[in-house]
Amino acid sequence: MLIQNQSTIISQEDLNAIHQTALDYMEGWYESNQSRAIGALHPDVVKRNIDDNGLQELTTEVFIELMKNGEGSKFTGDRQITITILDIFKNIATLKVESAEYYDYVHIGKVNGSWVIINVLWEFKTL
Repeated sequence: MLIQNQSTIISQEDLNAIHQTALDYMEGWYESNQSRAIGALHPDVVKRNIDDNGLQELTTEVFIELMKNGEGSKFTGDRQITITILDIFKNIATLKVESAEYYDYVHIGKVNGSWVIINVLWEFKTL
């Protein structure tokens, strides 16, 4: 686990939970494991990316449908998942989650005692 900045004191348990949340999100996507990926997401999460048509939004419902269709599991190469915690302050954290296919900048918050993904801004590494 890489940590670039820690603006507040946080327990090892919370650090582990933040890391696991990001791992569940990305590995859940690649495994088409809906319960694992969805468990990492706040119900109101928004995933966005920027393409030639501007800012595109991917709702939780569309994300789930893509997993049902096995979109993530179509990638058969080495996923090379690297999670870097860019900053943590009290109950919020910003991470970079990098895999062979994606760069994701992720906002995570501790909601009702659990760390969940609130926002994702992502980009394909290649097209």
